[in-house]
Amino acid sequence: MHITVTKNSDGKFEVQPDDEALKMALVAINCWNSLDDLVTKALRRAGYGGDIFGISYPNDLGEKELVDSGIRDGQVLTFDFDYNDLILEEENYLSMLHQVCLLKGMGERAELLDRFLADPQIAIGLLEADAKPCNERWKRFVPFLEKNGWSRNDDMIVAPDYGMSYNAIHFDGDLDVLLRRTEKAIKRLSKKKQLDPNCVRAHRLLLNSLQEFFEFERANSNR
Repeated sequence: MHITVTKNSDGKFEVQPDDEALKMALVAINCWNSLDDLVTKALRRAGYGGDIFGISYPNDLGEKELVDSGIRDGQVLTFDFDYNDLILEEENYLSMLHQVCLLKGMGERAELLDRFLADPQIAIGLLEADAKPCNERWKRFVPFLEKNGWSRNDDMIVAPDYGMSYNAIHFDGDLDVLLRRTEKAIKRLSKKKQLDPNCVRAHRLLLNSLQEFFEFERANSNR
């Protein structure tokens, strides 16, 4: 299937052909809070979603759900708030995600998806494609957050005076992706006329922590 994603005059993404499964999947892509993170999930073949949208891979489903949905390897299940779900070929979902990345100016991430589409085995050599080492790296990073004023609250690591937190034990996102997200967030915040100083401070402390951790990694890799 030849798929084309475009941006209309309102800045919203549209997809052709006019296929319901494609449109539902595009809603899921648009509604997630980080396109960068969706690339990581695609490399891991991991689903995501909220109350009104989502994508599931076969590995996300239980045995009964697999049977009921009819999904097989090489496909994803896209669903909406009305509990409708439709099967979409994984390559078509990745093609859409690739095109959205290009339209958003994320050429490197689009190129990575392109390579993954051509050869899924490349994920084996990518750190971000494996949740376990990403989680282990995260746990090594948490003390850097604490050094910069974040604090532990049970299993959570919490920014000072602002509602930003992460699970200190189970978070398995890629830190390089988190760095890019934080830099983009700070850039967006700088353009706002009315700033929440605690929000800005929380993001800057997160950025400082990441930069210090990466410097620590580089220093220790040379030993």
